[in-house]
Amino acid sequence: MGNDCQKHAGFFLLGLIFCLTLAGTAAADRETTFSLFTFRKAAEAQQAWRACNGSPAVACEPDAPPGVRFPALFGANNDRVYWDRAVSLDLRGYDLLELDLTSIQPETIRTFSLYLKSGDGWYLWSAPLTEGGRQKLFFPIKDAAVEGKPAGWDDISILRISLTRKERGASAGPNAAILAHALRARTCNLVVVQGTLSIDNADERTYARSRAKRISRWLLDLGIVHSVVDDEDVVAGRLNSAQVAILPYNSMPPNKELRALESFVKSGGKLMVFYSAEPKLAKLMGLKLGSYQTAKVAGQWSGFAFNRMAPPYMPQVVYQDSANIFPAYPADQDSRVIAYWQNSSGKESADPAWVQSPRGLWMSHVLLDGDAVNKQRMLLALLGAYVPSLWEQAAARVISRAGKVGPYVNFNDAMTGITRMARGTSAEDSANILLVCCSQDYKIMSAALAKRKYTEVVETGQRLQTKLVEAFVCVQRPKNPEFRGVWDHTGMGLYPGNWPKTARILADAGINAVFVNVLWAGLAHYDSQVVPKSDAVSRYGDQLKQCLAAAHANRLEVHAWKICWNLSNAPESFVAAMRKAGRLQVTGTGDKLAWLCPSHPDNVALELNAVSEVLNRYPVDGIHLDYVRYPDGNACFCTGCRQRFGQRLGEEIRDWPRSAQSGNLSGKYNAWRSEQITAFVRAVQTQARKSGGANSKRIIVSAAVYPEYPGCINSIGQDWGRWLKEGLVDFVCPMDYTVNSGAFKNLVGRQLALPNAGGRVFPGLGVTAMESQLTPDQVVEQILQTREAGAGGFVLFDLNRTLERNILPALRMGVTRP
Repeated sequence: MGNDCQKHAGFFLLGLIFCLTLAGTAAADRETTFSLFTFRKAAEAQQAWRACNGSPAVACEPDAPPGVRFPALFGANNDRVYWDRAVSLDLRGYDLLELDLTSIQPETIRTFSLYLKSGDGWYLWSAPLTEGGRQKLFFPIKDAAVEGKPAGWDDISILRISLTRKERGASAGPNAAILAHALRARTCNLVVVQGTLSIDNADERTYARSRAKRISRWLLDLGIVHSVVDDEDVVAGRLNSAQVAILPYNSMPPNKELRALESFVKSGGKLMVFYSAEPKLAKLMGLKLGSYQTAKVAGQWSGFAFNRMAPPYMPQVVYQDSANIFPAYPADQDSRVIAYWQNSSGKESADPAWVQSPRGLWMSHVLLDGDAVNKQRMLLALLGAYVPSLWEQAAARVISRAGKVGPYVNFNDAMTGITRMARGTSAEDSANILLVCCSQDYKIMSAALAKRKYTEVVETGQRLQTKLVEAFVCVQRPKNPEFRGVWDHTGMGLYPGNWPKTARILADAGINAVFVNVLWAGLAHYDSQVVPKSDAVSRYGDQLKQCLAAAHANRLEVHAWKICWNLSNAPESFVAAMRKAGRLQVTGTGDKLAWLCPSHPDNVALELNAVSEVLNRYPVDGIHLDYVRYPDGNACFCTGCRQRFGQRLGEEIRDWPRSAQSGNLSGKYNAWRSEQITAFVRAVQTQARKSGGANSKRIIVSAAVYPEYPGCINSIGQDWGRWLKEGLVDFVCPMDYTVNSGAFKNLVGRQLALPNAGGRVFPGLGVTAMESQLTPDQVVEQILQTREAGAGGFVLFDLNRTLERNILPALRMGVTRP
């Protein structure tokens, strides 16, 4: 279906769109391009870019697109290669550095780092390379880490590019490299404002930072360049040069920030506000703030649909399960509601999700992580209505990613590969029809690009990609037998109160196991006599009982998902009782955490009693342990741990906690922490093997574990390699949450190489995790990689609308076809 002319046309389109984008955005944003990577001869490039510490010399790439090749060739004992270039740069007043590069065989590279030397110190950024091919990396000035004592952004004397190896012993192909084309400094007219002054406590500021980062990542994935600033920058006048400011979670802006925001909108700027509680902010936008609301039933606010008054090119529905909202309402005839919330059944409510006024937009909650594709399309349509040039940037991204489906890196490769894969399958005719449509869309997209019709480029490109993904997924073949699990984080299924519907959806998609989150360290979704019952029990009934009945009727295994030690959702009265009894974990600085201490005998007994209750009362197929670890290396250092650790060593522990945390006893203490967790896992396995009551079958014991082993032994006390070796668990589910297929493949390969791991490692795929959000073809590709590695199964995170509407239909077309 592809040919060389098509391939060369793709290169032409990519070059054309880069040129058009630079021409179209230079006037809108303040931008400076530094000439650092263009040379006629290799000797010139090598003289300018000095190879350091035994690193290989750079190479010159004079052909279009020109650049400098930095080889990822690591020595036997060298996990890092880097190069320095003398420069003289003044970056004052810029918000962002943009590096245009091509990544070649990135799967063996752990991080790409950019260093800027200033005086006696460095500014630096590090980023993983999540995909191969032509791309841009963005480095916000505000996010720069610091080494030493930099003299300031006006005195940059050396630029360093550094690559680190994924792992010691990992083989890198002879062509693995980074090809750098251009470095630009920018100040953008689209600004994301991270909540700082507007948030009143540290935990909420951390959450505000995560919301700003999520929106920033979505924008970058769309190809939209923007600046990330904070509330202090707004007060200092940063918005004076902006057109649109996004406030992802800025709850209560102080008066000085409100004055700056008012000045901004009076001068013609537009605001996009999420979930603010400040009525003055609503008023200056021409809106009226309503009251804070919490959901009365699960699924009350499960998505929102845009109406005819919304800007064009909006997705029909965006899915998001919100537990609370803070709506704003039109204050005059110039403002209007453009989207209302829907419940889990798709019924529209009277609660506004989005309101638009002449001064901007207001959403009644923050943007959560799910349904990434539709949320990106929504952001582009809303922002593009204010800044039309953003469509041009998005068109550049669409062109550059056309054909990047599954393992394929461009449109020609995808067309050829899928055609070959379809031959002889039952889906051959369907796939070929789809591929013909893709070819037609590619021509339409090319014509639209030539005419600078960027919205048409984006719309056609998205349609092309959807059809190409469908062609890819429909030609896949199922594998039987295979363990296919899904984590249900809510513990109530997709439709609370209707487990039969959820079970049918999973079974119809070829899923054969559900991990239902019904038991935490301080809360249960069933009628527990050991830990407090959740509100879900009184509202919907016993969730474990209902899940079991529906799942077993649909031939689904049910693994009771047990959250260990973590009390984050336990009733405050329960946490207070644990705190009073001295049963909580303590950090090295003496802070008490909402985690039970794993070495406290009463805590171990509580957790085991809860597991025993499930095994004796419910016919579950398995117990699935999660959070079976410490939170990090900074816990637990309670007085009980000091005493019990000392008893183990047979001596009094002095200089506590320093000696155990970083002193002469740190190694022994890390081993002792790990033993506490392993002893608990062994006790659960013993219970499972002896269980009676509701169970006459063999109970499976499994665990969700950190992917990087053995590093997690010391960091969180989780020696899951030992659990496999000693047969303490039947299988583990490493949380291999990454969008990088090469990194995923390497992780799975290392995990399956552990002793006694064969057939007992079922990788967890981060479909909608915070760390990764996978498209249907990426999910399929990772499933194929688990099969290639011999894993025998996989588990998907998480059961939600995105999985139901976007992922499961794609899987059932081929790779998990019943």
